[in-house]
Amino acid sequence: MTWEFHPAKANFSTYAEEWDRLNVQLFDGHPFFDSRFVGPLLDHFASGKEQLCICRTNGVISGVLILEQVGFGRWVSFRPSQAQVTSILISDASTLSELLAALPGFAWTIEFLAIDPRYSPDLSRSALARTVSSHVRTIAIERGISFSDYWNRRSKNLRANIRRYLNRAKREAGLPEFSIRANSEDMTSGVRRFGELESAGWKGAAGTAVAIENKQGAFYADVLSRFALTNQAEICELSIGNQLAASRLLISNRQMIVILKTAYSESLARFAPSRLLLYRLLEDCLASQSTKAIEFYTNATIEQAEWSTSDSMIQNIQVFKSNFIEAGHRFLRLILGALRESTRRSKASEVSRAAAASSDSELPPKLRLPRVTHY
Repeated sequence: MTWEFHPAKANFSTYAEEWDRLNVQLFDGHPFFDSRFVGPLLDHFASGKEQLCICRTNGVISGVLILEQVGFGRWVSFRPSQAQVTSILISDASTLSELLAALPGFAWTIEFLAIDPRYSPDLSRSALARTVSSHVRTIAIERGISFSDYWNRRSKNLRANIRRYLNRAKREAGLPEFSIRANSEDMTSGVRRFGELESAGWKGAAGTAVAIENKQGAFYADVLSRFALTNQAEICELSIGNQLAASRLLISNRQMIVILKTAYSESLARFAPSRLLLYRLLEDCLASQSTKAIEFYTNATIEQAEWSTSDSMIQNIQVFKSNFIEAGHRFLRLILGALRESTRRSKASEVSRAAAASSDSELPPKLRLPRVTHY
């Protein structure tokens, strides 16, 4: 078994076929691990420091992942914010020991960010010391259920709210119109409309909105166009009163549909357009007994969880070269945490004293506390 390393952005396309073979072999071709998703991530967001790590067993590629060095001996998985989960395409977690030994320089740790334990190697099988922390709790709708069964099991409150929003929309603007765009040539225009929704709201004001002219927009148009060539991408839209009210970007494989991103018109918020679009989307997907799970891959709120039939915890997993290094790292974190807490308390105390002094100075002279001089 040997590990080799190549600049990821420049070399990913050379190994894309092998990458996809392993994704299918290990995780049934998870959409987020597909080369049509990972390749555009590198094209649009890589810094150039990322390394494509390739494991060969008897000359055959048996593992691939992308890492970047972020400090002395510290490596992390490549994960722009557009990737809700990241891939570790290896069948045997024990190979990570050899990976740590083979990485350039003295590599003492690897941080695997946003790992879905349902679609990752069992890192408990590795001899490496590790720490596991919660990242987000995501939700899903499991396959094998019809829409009527699914909807009848939702809470009365959720069903009543959707009925109320639908009635309000019908009364004020007519029946909302639901449409699906799935042709590759429609993806760029669909992302453009999606970006216009986001740019008109708070994300536009904050400078974080998708727009067809920025990296985010170009990335989503690229991904969706590639998936659409094999009928694995959709842009679902809801219009109210002939105005685009909400949009969702989706990619899929044979087992699951993944919701990439959602936008809605804030000017139509009284109709809850994002919820109405989700309702119509699920009605369409689950019209007959569903053969695909629907993965939200989000940091689910209580309101979002009402729509789900299952949930799972996305994890951050850090592995260390030795137990000694892990113990030292844990001790250092405790010390730094204590120092930060001490600094926080000190600042809070200073603010409290300053507020008290300010309050005292604002009192009428007769009510101020006398100053006492000690000799």
